[in-house]
Amino acid sequence: MLIIPAENAINWKRPPWVTLGLIMACLLVFLFYQGDDSRKLEQAVEQYLAADLHELEAPAYEDYLQRQIQFQGEEGRVYELQQFQQLREENETFWLAINLMMDREFYQYLLQNRDVIWAPTERARWQEQRTAIEQQYIQKLSA
Repeated sequence: MLIIPAENAINWKRPPWVTLGLIMACLLVFLFYQGDDSRKLEQAVEQYLAADLHELEAPAYEDYLQRQIQFQGEEGRVYELQQFQQLREENETFWLAINLMMDREFYQYLLQNRDVIWAPTERARWQEQRTAIEQQYIQKLSA
């Protein structure tokens, strides 16, 4: 929504150049800087699901959320945990992948605890696949 405070009608003999410039700047940022994000995210999800990383990360994510609730006192994550469990029950792999990939705190948790979470073969596979996805897609998203 665009709100332009105008006490009087816009005088096109003296157009509001600053406002028009800001509108154009926002449009250009959206089109050129953020415009490719949806494609990158879709490709990241495809690669993530093809590598079956959601099978490795989903149990760890559920455990991570439970730890956040129990030990950190983050009661707001109860709803997040319930939603995640519902997605798993309904086999909504696309949304599972989005949740798992875009939770940056969880990714840091995995990096710090990968030796405890997975066996060496799973850990090596996870690190190879997830690092590639992070570098090729996630880190290149606009924000």
